[in-house]
Amino acid sequence: MSTKLSHSYRNALDITKQKYPAFFRDFSLVLAIILFTSAFSSIVPLLLRESANLLSNSSAERSLLYIVVSAYALAWTVSNAMEWLKSIATSYVMVRCDASFYRSLFECFLKLTPENHKTLTKGEILSDFDRSMTSFGQINQTLFWTLAPLAFELILVFIILWKSTSLAFSFAFLVSITLLFLIAIWVSQRTEDVHLDCFDAVNELTEFLSEKIDATNEILINASQPRESRKIKSVIHNYTKAIFKANSRMALLLSLQVIAIGMTLLAFTLTSANLTLNNQFAVGDFVMVVSYVVQLTAPLAVIASSLVGLKRDHLALEAGLKYFKLTAPSPSGTTQRKKSSILFKIDKYQTEHIKPLSTNIQLGKTYAICGPSGSGKTTLINSMIGLNRTYTGSIALFGADLKTLSSDAVIDQISVVQQTPFIFSGTVRENLLYGTDRVVDDSELIEVIDALDLHLSDDVSINSLDIAVGGENRLLSGGSNSELALPERYYVRNV
Repeated sequence: MSTKLSHSYRNALDITKQKYPAFFRDFSLVLAIILFTSAFSSIVPLLLRESANLLSNSSAERSLLYIVVSAYALAWTVSNAMEWLKSIATSYVMVRCDASFYRSLFECFLKLTPENHKTLTKGEILSDFDRSMTSFGQINQTLFWTLAPLAFELILVFIILWKSTSLAFSFAFLVSITLLFLIAIWVSQRTEDVHLDCFDAVNELTEFLSEKIDATNEILINASQPRESRKIKSVIHNYTKAIFKANSRMALLLSLQVIAIGMTLLAFTLTSANLTLNNQFAVGDFVMVVSYVVQLTAPLAVIASSLVGLKRDHLALEAGLKYFKLTAPSPSGTTQRKKSSILFKIDKYQTEHIKPLSTNIQLGKTYAICGPSGSGKTTLINSMIGLNRTYTGSIALFGADLKTLSSDAVIDQISVVQQTPFIFSGTVRENLLYGTDRVVDDSELIEVIDALDLHLSDDVSINSLDIAVGGENRLLSGGSNSELALPERYYVRNV
């Protein structure tokens, strides 16, 4: 797992740094705060020991006792207050890691080809995005802000016990805590399959819901609500079964960890008590040892669950990184309009559904591609606009082979009105200007609306261009949206 995790972490780190250049600076500052907090926390039991020893010594000066007790109380207060500071600092970095990774993941998704999209479902994509967004930050939290400070604090405690008690006792304490940590690792290694089962169950449920949301009209028209209710019953059953199995297994494994921690606490408490009764330990030594055992073993129960979470976060991170692996380097070629009447030259073009085709598409002429459903009409169009490259033969745009051109280079030369245009959430103005950086006066946009005879509002005080459309506020029908892009003289891009 360590090799796979290291490889995944390096990839995610490179991705995150592109959007979060201050990551190393902020990460180092947070780590310094956490290590200082851990060092400060290790002093608290030592001050408690001195307080107990002074209380058991009848000849001790009261002023010194009050000073030491006050120092213990102050150290405890500062130590716990710094835990909240640590929480704020880690949150600051984690949310920026999440945002950077999510932004990069979204940009990567936009670069996927239609062939890539066919291998993915909507539910899988949504689940992968949701899970992987926080995975990199959570891995940092577990490895560097939970495990590393604990190891650092353990070394400090070992040195303090060595100086306060004996090397043998401090070494036995170190070995015991290390064994508890190894048990936590063993627990985490037994949870990979249940995490994968949970991922599959969540993907199935998300896919089911996203599909039904897209098909609400069809469900109503066909009076299929009872049928869909029956179908979700089995999906929910699989989901609850997987989640319950995962939670039950992790609870049983973590309970073994708690038992091991309890046995360690019992062993060191009894040993310290026996040494105190035999006058080999002072009362303060007993209090200090028990405090250290509680202080270091209690987080181990959390660390066991953190390591289980680390396994889950690694799998979630892999789910996000697969999109970057799908993204192949895109062609970088460009093309320029030549003095020729031929727009497209199609030579021996062939796919699974289309027999070898050779023809020319000339400028200034109108063409219609006819054929039965499934005959490859859409595939041909997608090939001509650079969205599909899985064909044999060649298609040239102004003499340049489309397979050597970037998508931007193709779209810069042609404009496309899809069969079912999409209305984005936003204003009418934003939809009219979608895909262009050209400055367009509102009067030109109003002219488009008037030419299409679109009546968006009866309130003359409202600017039609500012009306919200798309999403939950969809005001235009599919037909109206299609007409919005038809008149050639109003194309935003040059034809």
